[in-house]
This record gives sequence, structure tokens and C-alpha cells, in this order.
Amino acid sequence: MKRYLTIIKLSAFALALLCLFTALSPAVCAADEAPTITKDLTAGITVTEGESVTLTIQADGDALEYQWYKNNQPADGRNEASWKLENLTAADSGGQYFCYVQNPNGGVSSAVCTLTVVAKPTLTADIASER
Repeated sequence: MKRYLTIIKLSAFALALLCLFTALSPAVCAADEAPTITKDLTAGITVTEGESVTLTIQADGDALEYQWYKNNQPADGRNEASWKLENLTAADSGGQYFCYVQNPNGGVSSAVCTLTVVAKPTLTADIASER
């Protein structure tokens, strides 16, 4: 019986230490906080037609959910920390992109990135044929 009381006392002591650690540790307490963005989007990106670009953010927090937006409309199926935009055209120019990150404790929006797509340079004269 005395042995069981010693184990109970040690368990209570361990529990007290755990509670103290939890109260003092920001990493443990972070589970109760809304996400924060630690690496945000740049304000603008310029690419040439046909190129690709990857938009990426980094966020801290638990149970993070991502939703990307283009021109304030949710982009279907874009729910990761990155979004690769491929084979860009002039029609994509001026698009405004951002990501909303949330968890059960709240959410935060990234900065808005405006995409500029410039036309590919075209050959107007064949230099070799002019010789």
C-alpha cells in the first residue's frame, strides 16, 4: 500500500511539473492560437507568357487549412501552402492572388500578389536572311 501511495505522490508531482511547463512554454500554448504568416507573398511578380510561377507562403500554427484566391474568388482545389501557376498567358495578367490560412482558433490572409504577364519577344526580322 505504501508503494502505491509513493507512486501516486510521484504522479502528482509529475503532473504539477507538466502543468508548470505547459504554462511557461509558448510552443505548447501555441495550439490555442490563430495562425500567423511567417513568409508572405511579394506584392508583384512579372513573368513572360508561357512561363510558370509558384506562389508560396509559410505559416505557423496547428491544424492549418489553406485556401487560395484569385481576384477575390476561391480557387477550387487550391488548399496547400503553394500554388503553381503554369503556362501563363496575357489573360492572367493583372490577376490578384492571396491565401487565407485558418485553424479552429482563427485565420489570417496573406498579402496580395499581383501577377503581370508580358508578351514573349517576337522575331521581327531574320538577321541571317538579310546577309
